[in-house]
Amino acid sequence: MRHTTRLIDIIDRSLTGPVMEEEAFNKQVTKGIRRVVKEYDIVVGKDHLVNLDDGLADRVWQAAIDFLAECGVYNMSTGRVILHDRDEILRILSDAPPEVLLGEGLPTP
Repeated sequence: MRHTTRLIDIIDRSLTGPVMEEEAFNKQVTKGIRRVVKEYDIVVGKDHLVNLDDGLADRVWQAAIDFLAECGVYNMSTGRVILHDRDEILRILSDAPPEVLLGEGLPTP
């Protein structure tokens, strides 16, 4: 999907997605986070500031995609939820650039 088409799709979903009060969405987010943390057995060790467990990293990635597909993104301006299913999320991520440079000037070699 081209970037312009994707932007138009997001705008359309912002105007046609399910209507929801912000407080209700926030409760849905809290419930969704609790669900995926439990379902994907996400436990952060207090001994490590940086995760060194590849299995945990994979579970967090899958949980994040599952969570986003379930809860969506809230548009505060329209009071609607922008939803994408799991396949759409994975397709969008596969089309994303591998890196994005931010800031001023040219990168230094």
